[in-house]
Amino acid sequence: MEIQKKGPPLEPSEAGPVGRGGRNEAGAVLDAKRRGRSGAEFLPTICRYCGGVIRLVSAEAVYDEYTERRGKKGEMIYQCQNCGARVGCHKGTNRPLGKVANEMLRCKRVQAHRAFDSLWKRRGMKRRNAYRWLAKEMDLPMSTAHIGGFEMDQCQKVIDLCRNEKEAA
Repeated sequence: MEIQKKGPPLEPSEAGPVGRGGRNEAGAVLDAKRRGRSGAEFLPTICRYCGGVIRLVSAEAVYDEYTERRGKKGEMIYQCQNCGARVGCHKGTNRPLGKVANEMLRCKRVQAHRAFDSLWKRRGMKRRNAYRWLAKEMDLPMSTAHIGGFEMDQCQKVIDLCRNEKEAA
């Protein structure tokens, strides 16, 4: 396999291993810089719900006068310009917190986070150890065991797992 060193980004079928540049199957640009545990980030550009264009916008553009109350002042959000699906960014960066989600999925992720955070805090666990437990319980690698990337069924499984652990204690 020949590695392209200069020139335009690779096409989806040529993207190859993480960190090479190009786009993934959903049209998201693969950041060539190595970041975080995954080594690279897929930046959303095409909405998975409606195919609309996703743009990086300020939290103020989304939350208006409620931005400060939500603790999002100065933060950025990837948002579909068509249907409004969105994902926030890590504080002070343009790195997405997970996958773009519609309102229903965002609400389910909030429920899952509440249940999960309540469990690990109540048990006096460290956050990293809690995610290690979650990865094992859900039979996922640590790199993908993050609620911000979960779908509806996975969020419900987190809620159920946390509920069962609470009842067992």
